[in-house]
Amino acid sequence: MTTLDELREAWRRLDAFARAQRQSPLRLLPPFIRLYGPGRYTLHEIFRLNLLRVPAANLRDYVSKARMRRIQMRLNPVELTGQTEDKARFHRLCSEARLPVPPVLVELDLADPAMARERFAAV
Repeated sequence: MTTLDELREAWRRLDAFARAQRQSPLRLLPPFIRLYGPGRYTLHEIFRLNLLRVPAANLRDYVSKARMRRIQMRLNPVELTGQTEDKARFHRLCSEARLPVPPVLVELDLADPAMARERFAAV
């Protein structure tokens, strides 16, 4: 996706969000600009986590995926990336080590979309 396409998509999503909140998208533009961009949050994170509704003072409690990956890359040996990034594998390893982990609600194999839909529908 080109930068212009990304900006169009950002505006489209911001406009839709603003309309749903019965607000002007221009009013939401300053907080959106603070959140969105390289090294900050992705469009997916902003809207999936509902970050435009989080008070600015509370945003320090959130970490973008990009920032978390930089932290993880400094802390975790590269050869363990597969263990730390694959959630199902990480969960199994933690469980085997008797570390507390939340229960798994569903596992989706995106290589098999029909199975993923079936599993997700069961939740």
